[in-house]
Amino acid sequence: MHRHALASALYLLLASCSAPAGPPAAGTPDASFAFDASGAAPTGDAGAAGNGRLAPVALIQGETKELDLAPLSPALAGCKLRYTVELTGNPATLAKLKAIALVGGPSTGVHLRSPSFAIYDPADLSHPLAINTDFAGQELVIGPNDVAPFSPSLVLLTAYRAGRLVDFGASVAEPFNGSLDMKPNDPSVQCKNVSGFAAFKPLLMGQGGIALNCHGCHFAGRGGFWTYGFDNPAVDAQSCVTTLLVSNVATPSMTSFYQSVSVGGHAGGTLSAANSQTLLNALTTWLSTEK
Repeated sequence: MHRHALASALYLLLASCSAPAGPPAAGTPDASFAFDASGAAPTGDAGAAGNGRLAPVALIQGETKELDLAPLSPALAGCKLRYTVELTGNPATLAKLKAIALVGGPSTGVHLRSPSFAIYDPADLSHPLAINTDFAGQELVIGPNDVAPFSPSLVLLTAYRAGRLVDFGASVAEPFNGSLDMKPNDPSVQCKNVSGFAAFKPLLMGQGGIALNCHGCHFAGRGGFWTYGFDNPAVDAQSCVTTLLVSNVATPSMTSFYQSVSVGGHAGGTLSAANSQTLLNALTTWLSTEK
């Protein structure tokens, strides 16, 4: 595969593009979550094992969970996600996932890109109520028979309420048996389809007819999302990699910048349902060539 692990954590979280103001998000939004402003997140986001996500599970106070990663990729059988649950309130109004760690399998390690936790109402496992993006753009790598903590290893799920379920997924989840001494700007991390990215990027520059101009805010990396160079075709290969690192290849609708401008939690407003679908269609077309 063309994707290689990056040893350093890359925190790349979209803060605000310029988009028309949308309805207020449901719940109490914070910087770590994307909320559904209309009451219906895009279909296919997860909610069941597969599709780049583990099946949602109930949280039990004080429990240490070890979830096998095989649903993300059969080759990861025996590799696990581990965390301890701390619930606050009676009934609970906050969930803390503590000591989050990857556990390598007996014969293979793990490479994850942009791992995330999502919260669901048990009556609707297709539409997440909130998606934690603390690890957007981060690369996590572990060798066989080893344990490695996430950084940070604590996640606050402020949208959690008693009885809700939590799942886990990543934009890339694959076995890893290479060298752990890999540098953050490894030149081997490349896009497969730079021309496909070049066809997609106008939608993020106010040129795609959907009233969205990320470049107006993010040309200087505001919020950790970089569009610097988007106006220079000569650096499309570099811009493609930068955008790929914050995209969810397995489930495009879970991509952090798409979630931000489509379902809420975005300081610059949200897109209409039609424009949101246009953006998702174009994003999916490009990312389908990067698998």
